[in-house]
Amino acid sequence: MRGRPNSHPTTDELIATIRRSGFPNLVIEGGDDVVVLRDVEKFCSDISLELIPAGGRNAVLEIFQRREELVGGPAVLFLVDRDTWIHTGIPAEFDHANVLTTDGYSIENDIFRDGRLERLLAPSELEEFLRDLDAFLDWYVLALSRFLKGIDEPLDLKVNRVLHPITRPALVKLEAGEVFPGEIKAAHLESYSRVLRGKSLFDLFLRRVNQSGRRAKYSRYALLEIGATSEGPLLKKLFEQIAEKTALTAQ
Repeated sequence: MRGRPNSHPTTDELIATIRRSGFPNLVIEGGDDVVVLRDVEKFCSDISLELIPAGGRNAVLEIFQRREELVGGPAVLFLVDRDTWIHTGIPAEFDHANVLTTDGYSIENDIFRDGRLERLLAPSELEEFLRDLDAFLDWYVLALSRFLKGIDEPLDLKVNRVLHPITRPALVKLEAGEVFPGEIKAAHLESYSRVLRGKSLFDLFLRRVNQSGRRAKYSRYALLEIGATSEGPLLKKLFEQIAEKTALTAQ
């Protein structure tokens, strides 16, 4: 298995690279995925699979939309985070056998669940984490409900900004006639590790595993590695899908 450096080539350059390749290709979003997918070769032992970091989700999907330019070349699969498709469903144009998605919102969510990362927290830390989560969701589900209605609402605000006592009130304020989406919040509290935006989930968690006075602390990449090496069911299922589809498309 060969990887590419964490660069951002153009779509034309990526397509040219894939066409020149002598191996089946898995087009992925970026460098973090390389960390998580490093053991995929165990499931593709009969095939030299090449990882192609495209520099983002949109770039992966753009290459897929231009897949006719890859006909006659090596087999190509595409892996993207499910992202807001977890709420809306996969659009018909991307509902394709060669497009793989994470089970949760993103690869971070699947890693979080596979690694059972909450076990790293002491009971008091877990309580604080869940309190932060509850407060964060007051903004997040409000922003998500607006987004799902077609309003151009960002979902990627920094956790510290959302939880800060000065900036928080304006962020959670309802518009005139707006009703707080309590059902969406309840669903997120029940399944936060799967449906909450993965980077926000990790940032909330990192606040607790790196808080002052704690002896053992973790970087984001350390948490990714813990999850990736836990041999959990979600990553294993993804690896098996990649191996199966790579073998089929290579025939």
